[in-house]
Amino acid sequence: HGYLGQESLNTTAAQLALKLRRAIETDVLAVHPEWAQGLQQSSAGECEPMVFADFLVISMHQEDLAQNRGTNLIARMAVCILDSEMGHCEVYLGPKYEDLPREQQEQGLVVLWYIPGHYQCLVNDDADGSKVRLTYEEFKAQMDANGIMYIETLE
Repeated sequence: HGYLGQESLNTTAAQLALKLRRAIETDVLAVHPEWAQGLQQSSAGECEPMVFADFLVISMHQEDLAQNRGTNLIARMAVCILDSEMGHCEVYLGPKYEDLPREQQEQGLVVLWYIPGHYQCLVNDDADGSKVRLTYEEFKAQMDANGIMYIETLE
């Protein structure tokens, strides 16, 4: 629900997550076909997980009509990954994020908590577990105010 919000149905969120995963994997394999076996083994739990964050950068920079999927939604996201081990935040800014109107920037902010081998979506601490409704600039100001170091990846 970190992208769609708590108003969405669980099946809708799961369908979007699967669609995004497949789009990202397709983009990665188009650029790095030699990763196919490792990706398959990683998905099956037969080896160490591949680094998902590396995949984001590749997919964020694909053209809109790549893979006949229409709009590249990932290019319009700001994905912030708070690393539980390193104590910093890795930020992946899609090349079209900053040009979006405020409401779409709020929609496009996805905040994840990383523990080794697993990502969890962070939501508000309220009864609904609602989506974080901030733009990346507002989230960045919160990190600055709380002394959280962040690394921005634009390419």
